[in-house]
Amino acid sequence: MTSGNLIPTAVLKRKAVVYVRQSTQAQVQLNLESQRRQYELVDVARRWGFRKVEVIDEDLGRTASGAVERPGFERLVDDLCTGHVGAVLCLEASRLSRNGPDWHRLLELCGEVDARVIDLDGVYDPGLPNDRLLLGMKGSISEFELGVLRARMHATVVAELRRYLAVRARHGALTEDSPLFLSPAGGFIAKRRINKVFQKLRTNLGWTARGGHGAVRIHDLRHTLICRRIQLWHEHGADIDNAMAALSTYVGHAKISDTYWYLTGVPELMAVAGKRFELFASTVGRDHHD
Repeated sequence: MTSGNLIPTAVLKRKAVVYVRQSTQAQVQLNLESQRRQYELVDVARRWGFRKVEVIDEDLGRTASGAVERPGFERLVDDLCTGHVGAVLCLEASRLSRNGPDWHRLLELCGEVDARVIDLDGVYDPGLPNDRLLLGMKGSISEFELGVLRARMHATVVAELRRYLAVRARHGALTEDSPLFLSPAGGFIAKRRINKVFQKLRTNLGWTARGGHGAVRIHDLRHTLICRRIQLWHEHGADIDNAMAALSTYVGHAKISDTYWYLTGVPELMAVAGKRFELFASTVGRDHHD
C-alpha cells in the first residue's frame, strides 16, 4: 500500500474516477453527510496528484449486493477496460461492491491496466500480491460487520453533530439543564412540532404503515432497524451475542435485555432465536457424546 511514496507519473496522467453510491433512496435523501464525504474524494484525488477527476454517481440509491443492475459500476468497468483510468476512489470497499464476483472482477481489471484503488486508508496497487490481499480482505467485509458499520456511522454522525453544535453555541453554553436540540428561536422543541416535521417527512418519502397502525410512527424506525440488523447478522453468520451490546447502546436501550426482547417478542425474529437454540442444542449434544 502506498503511503508516502508517489504514484507513478504515467498513472497520474490518466483520470481518477470517484465512485459514489448509497444503497437506498432513503439514504440518498437523508444521509447527506455520507454523500458529502464521498464527493470530497475529488479533493483527495487531486491531493494525490491527479489533474483530471471524474465522478460516477449513477448508482445513488442502488444496492451493491448484486440484486439490481448498477449502470454506474458498469460504466466504471468499461472505462477501466479502455486503459484511461489511473485510479478508482471510494470511501470504502463496500461502496464499490458487496458482491464477491463484482469486487474481484474490478480488482482484476485494475491489476491488468495498472490502475490504483484509493480509499481513506491509502493507495493500493492490485498488481502487487500484498495489496491484492489487503483489497481482497476489504471486499470480504460485508455490511453486517460491526466494526465497519460503527466506524462509518460514527464518522458521519459526529461530523453532523459538530456542525450543529457550532450553530447551537449561538444560543448560549450547554449545561446539564439545557436541551441539546433547540428550536430556531432557541427554546425547547415542542413535541407537536417534532410530530409535524416527522409527518411531513413521512409523506414526502411515501412511507406506508404495516400491521394495525394507520401511519408510521417515530419509534417504528428504531424497531425496524433492530429487526433488520439482527436478521442480517443471522443471515451472514455473525456472532449475535457479541454484537447485541453495541446495538443496544446505539439504539439507546438502558438495558441490553430490552434489545434481546426482540428475539422472542417479534415474530420475524423468533425463527432466528429458534435456529440459534437448535445450534446450541446440537453443540451441547456433541459435547455430551464426546
